[in-house]
Amino acid sequence: MPGAIEKPHWSRPSFAAPGTGRTSGTIFAVLWPEEGKAVLKFTPAQQAEKIAAKPGVYEPVPGAWGERGYTLILLRGRGAAGAREVKRALEVAWGNAVPARRSAKTG
Repeated sequence: MPGAIEKPHWSRPSFAAPGTGRTSGTIFAVLWPEEGKAVLKFTPAQQAEKIAAKPGVYEPVPGAWGERGYTLILLRGRGAAGAREVKRALEVAWGNAVPARRSAKTG
C-alpha cells in the first residue's frame, strides 16, 4: 500500500493510510499476532459480504467497532484466509482509509 505508515495501536502493530498535515491517517489494519488475526477497516456492507462469503474466515469485531464494519480476519490456523484473500481484503480496507476515497464519499 503506497505510503502506508506502520505505528503501534494499543501495543499492536497497525497500518494507516498517509495523513494530511499533522495527522497520521486512518488505520486500515491492526495485527493481532498472538491470536493469528487482524482487524480490517470495512464498511458494514463489505463486512456482511465477507462474512456471508467466507464464514469462519471473517467475523465482526465485538461491540460498537464491529457494528461500524471493523472486521477480524483469520490469518493462522484451520480455515485461515489464504494469501490471495488477505491481499484482496487489505486492498478493500486500504481503499476505505485513503484520503481521496474519504473525501469522495463525503463530498
